Amino acid sequence: MAMQTADEIYATYIKNLPIEERIRLIERISRELATELEVSSKPRERDWRELAGRLPYPAVEEDAQGWISRTRREADEYRERQWKHLLEP
Repeated sequence: MAMQTADEIYATYIKNLPIEERIRLIERISRELATELEVSSKPRERDWRELAGRLPYPAVEEDAQGWISRTRREADEYRERQWKHLLEP
């Protein structure tokens, strides 16, 4: 059976239903959509592979521990320069 559009379904099946039945149909569809929305809005588990390629260029081909050590050292040096500047007479 070929897929029907919403307009075709409405014209063929729904338009001629009594108002009470159309209201019941709207309520049923809205309940089902709310349930689907609730299920789809739950946080999903992240896949670590999604993060592949997210690290900026300087870290390419650099060992992770080396990167951590280097950035910590650079941050320490930066803080020392700031403190020296403040402590100079």
